[in-house]
Amino acid sequence: MTKPHQKISVQNIDDEYDKLHEEFEKLKDTAVFATGIEMQVIRDIEARQKQGLKKYGQTVDKSALTLRQWLQHAYEEHLDACIYLKKAIKECE
Repeated sequence: MTKPHQKISVQNIDDEYDKLHEEFEKLKDTAVFATGIEMQVIRDIEARQKQGLKKYGQTVDKSALTLRQWLQHAYEEHLDACIYLKKAIKECE
């Protein structure tokens, strides 16, 4: 595992992934796992996290943004989502 304030590299991510995969193999017979749509969402989150690490060099929980800044980001993301939804609705008409 990475230590607090340690810069995360792609190699660190790969190493941690390997460790988590080993743990997964130990627990897979007793755990409940997502399938179908839920698994697709999980994979999307993982891909998004990797993209964010490459772009920003840190995870969201290590970011120095204020609560107000996080709320602004979320608001702007939802505005984008509204535009995408309206476009899709128009295409269905």
